[in-house]
Amino acid sequence: MERSGNALSLALARLARGDRSAQRAVFDEAWPLVRGFCRRMLQASADGEDAAQRALIRLFEQASHYDVERDGLAWALEIALWECRTALRSRSRSKTEELSRAAYDVADAAPTAEAVVERRDVESALAEVLGALSAVERQALLDGLTGVTWRKRRQRALIRLKLLWSAQHE
Repeated sequence: MERSGNALSLALARLARGDRSAQRAVFDEAWPLVRGFCRRMLQASADGEDAAQRALIRLFEQASHYDVERDGLAWALEIALWECRTALRSRSRSKTEELSRAAYDVADAAPTAEAVVERRDVESALAEVLGALSAVERQALLDGLTGVTWRKRRQRALIRLKLLWSAQHE
């Protein structure tokens, strides 16, 4: 790695001075290191590959500003780190946007004021109709008990409930 860092520093220094023939040497030295760094930072996801590519593009764009006194590897990894952080912020923003969309979906699914009033009216009407049933019929409908006797009582109570509802609300 020491040798590669020195070779990268020398190639970057040549490129900074305007020697375009150093581009291939910079790429050959920097790409495997930057790519490995980004893949580790972003846990081998496709984002790691993208960040490495963006880092190399930025490295070439900024090559004329390279300080020849600096270590080339450190400079290249600093650029790669910036790109990885950008990718992580982007991921975080994307998750926040997904949560926001989910919150809006939940809010959109919330009942409207009209639906709340309508539901209250139906509940009130149902309470009125249930009040007209006998205590045994109400118990058969609301308790959910099992057994042959309760099933038959529930069936009769439902029939009576339907008749009462139809008489009052249709």
